Amino acid sequence: MLSRYAQLVLGAIWMTPCPVTAQATQDTRRDLIERYLDASYVTISGGINLPGGYGRIDDLLVEADINQHLHVNTGRTTFIKVNPRVRLRMFTEPSSPVRTPSFMPNATLFFGFGDANTPAPLRGFTYYSLQLSHHSNGQAGDFYAADGSINTESGSFSTNWIAFAVNRVWNTGPLSQAWTRMGLVWHPGINRADELDDQYEEVKLELSTSSVRGFQQLAGLSLEFRAYVSYVLSGRTYNMLPEPGSGLPAERATVGDRVDVRLSLSAGRSEFGDLRLYLKYDHGFDYYNINFWRRLRRFQFGIAGDPF
Repeated sequence: MLSRYAQLVLGAIWMTPCPVTAQATQDTRRDLIERYLDASYVTISGGINLPGGYGRIDDLLVEADINQHLHVNTGRTTFIKVNPRVRLRMFTEPSSPVRTPSFMPNATLFFGFGDANTPAPLRGFTYYSLQLSHHSNGQAGDFYAADGSINTESGSFSTNWIAFAVNRVWNTGPLSQAWTRMGLVWHPGINRADELDDQYEEVKLELSTSSVRGFQQLAGLSLEFRAYVSYVLSGRTYNMLPEPGSGLPAERATVGDRVDVRLSLSAGRSEFGDLRLYLKYDHGFDYYNINFWRRLRRFQFGIAGDPF
């Protein structure tokens, strides 16, 4: 017989439509791993900007992160997910343009978790992931504008990275972490814009965690809290490095400038399907391609969807 807290953890992730019962223990390890992949979301406007940021984006109409995790079955003990990920920002200008979208296709190998068809033990399990990812904005313009600043309108941005991570699915209470990931990201310099040297990450550490609460609690709501923290080990020597000879000052990065934090909270009810109310907080530097120099301190509101 499962304890009440184990039923809540295994049955509540992403608003499982069936009641939280002992049947939840029949989830395979692969199913549990997939539940913690990045969901799609859409936020409305530029959000609420807090003091300490610059490069405000008050003219933003919507921001979207579109994820579609496609499964490639490679065996009982490994599998691959391919995700043609795209981030979009639409602006409140004539024709509502989507300016310099982020193309982020990636493929991730999951391994080390044992037999994918084995029901996950309640005490949890560890697994590993190896990801290859591209990031570009589809532009071909000069990286710098005529005044020496970074050209966010049409400047070309491109990089690639490899990420290795150790992941853990936990047996926890309904208000504790249910999943944790620690990873190392490396940009080897292949097809990378030369102008990114000294002002964009090359190697960084990442830590992600998630906690959930069963949808049978809190007036029928299913809640999920996710936290992401990264620290740039090399590459970000400057926050912004203008074109040489422009006369613009270069901003040297501090230790605090190497830290980026993202927090999110989603809430929904099973009868409403896969869509959930979504709240996100960003602290650090922008994750949107050539806008990497913009400092973010903001809350955003919108909706999130099941990643499957």
